[in-house]
Amino acid sequence: SEMVDVLLKYSALWKEDMNQYYDLLMEVMDEEGKAMLSDSQAAWEEYSQKNHQLILHCNSMMYEGGGSYLEVLEAELDHKKYRERAVELEDLYEITREISEENY
Repeated sequence: SEMVDVLLKYSALWKEDMNQYYDLLMEVMDEEGKAMLSDSQAAWEEYSQKNHQLILHCNSMMYEGGGSYLEVLEAELDHKKYRERAVELEDLYEITREISEENY
């Protein structure tokens, strides 16, 4: 559907932002911070995937398969998770960048 296509398009853009801020953070972090960021990202990805599956499963039970509703829900979940993580990483980057600049 058109709504799914739009959500997928914006999900991809948010995912790009998320990856960009991840990479920027890796550039300004010390070794300990890099390890923590890497672990955090891996844990976030695992949690997001499992939570996504749980939400879809519960909704498919409620809507007996769900059809197009589940397609929209899945696209919305992707959009939301990438948007939230991109903003979170951007905030961390801004904090870390400011501290990094103060130390030089």
